[in-house]
Amino acid sequence: MWRLCQVLLLLILSFSSAQTDPLRSQIVGGHEAKPHSRPYMAYLEDPEGYICGGFLVAPQWVMTAAHCNRTYRVILGAHNTRLNETSQQVFTVKGNYEHPYYYIDKKSASNDIRLLKLDSKATLNGYVQILRLPQSERDLSHGTPCSVAGWGLVCKDWAPDTLFETNVAIYDHRQCRDLYPNLDDEQVCAGRPGEPANSSMGDSGGPLVCNGVAEGIVSYGNPCPPAVYTRVGHYLPWIKKTMKL
Repeated sequence: MWRLCQVLLLLILSFSSAQTDPLRSQIVGGHEAKPHSRPYMAYLEDPEGYICGGFLVAPQWVMTAAHCNRTYRVILGAHNTRLNETSQQVFTVKGNYEHPYYYIDKKSASNDIRLLKLDSKATLNGYVQILRLPQSERDLSHGTPCSVAGWGLVCKDWAPDTLFETNVAIYDHRQCRDLYPNLDDEQVCAGRPGEPANSSMGDSGGPLVCNGVAEGIVSYGNPCPPAVYTRVGHYLPWIKKTMKL
C-alpha cells in the first residue's frame, strides 16, 4: 500500500482554481518526525480546514508563504494536531503582512513570503523555539543537505495528524532554471531529481532548513523534484522592517 501511495503521489504541486491557495506545495514520502524535534514549526489552519505550514522567527512572528492567504489560527508546539497536547500554544493573527511585490500565476510565484504577527508572544520552552534566519543573502552550493517538514498529505486522500519530515538537497540554480524558466535570484531549488520517494508530504510556507538555518520557504514545483523555495536571505531588509511594526 505504501508503495502504491508513492506512485500515486508523485505530484509536488497541486493546482486548483477552486482553492484560494493554488500553489499549495505537497512533498511526497518521508517519515514521521521525532515528536517536538522541530520546535519552530507552526501549523496554520483556517475554519474550513485549509492548512499551511510556517515557522517561528521571533516570539510574536511566524513566517510562511505569501500564497498562504487565508484567515488562520496558528498552533505552535504541536506534533499531533488532532490532540489537545499540553505542549501546544494557540494564537490568532494580529497582523498579516504579505510582501508588497508578491505575484502568482498558474505556473509560478515570486516574492512568495508573508509574515504573521501573533496576538501575543509565544512562550519559548522545550516545545516552542525560534528558527534562526540567515545573516545575509548567500548562495548554497549544489548538494547542500537540507530538510523540510509538514502536516500535509502522505497518501492520496490521507494526511497524517503528526509531523512528517524528509531530507532534500540544494539543486544547482542554473540547471533548475532549465526546469523553471521564470526562476529568479530570489528563489532556490531543492530536491533529488528522479528520487521522489525521498520526499514527504509537507505544506507550503514551511521552512527549508539547512545547517539549522531557515534558508527557504516552500513555494511551488513541477510534478517531480526539485521544487522551488523562496530564498529567505534575499528578504532580510523587508523582514527586519516589517517586524518593527
